[in-house]
Amino acid sequence: MNPSRDDLMALLAHKEDNFVERKSEGVKPGDIRKTVVAFANSVPEGRYAVLFIGVGDDGRILGCANTDEKQRAVRQACEGDCYPPIAMRSEVLSTPQGDVVAVVIAASTNKPHFTGQAYVRRGSQSMAASEVVFRGRA
Repeated sequence: MNPSRDDLMALLAHKEDNFVERKSEGVKPGDIRKTVVAFANSVPEGRYAVLFIGVGDDGRILGCANTDEKQRAVRQACEGDCYPPIAMRSEVLSTPQGDVVAVVIAASTNKPHFTGQAYVRRGSQSMAASEVVFRGRA
């Protein structure tokens, strides 16, 4: 499933949950990888997850000063350190409060994914996954 810009704008107004995460512009590469891996391991077929960068945990839009650089940083954070590779795309959403980068992660047929550790989503958190979690999921 490939969400439209309107779909992403609507999700921007929702709270964090299993498939929506918010991070500020200063998010560290390790936190990006952890969230992307958790989403890739948790999103069911026919769904997608979104990591919004430039948004506070409270939903307040903080914006990203350089969206091109932020998108490049996301790719660099994940390309070499997530295995197997994770299908994702990013898009810039312009709002009156500032620009936000939306990173969309689709359901994966290559589970489990790792970034050193494997992660899954439990509610609005990315949690370390054990072998038991992957039995029947991979």
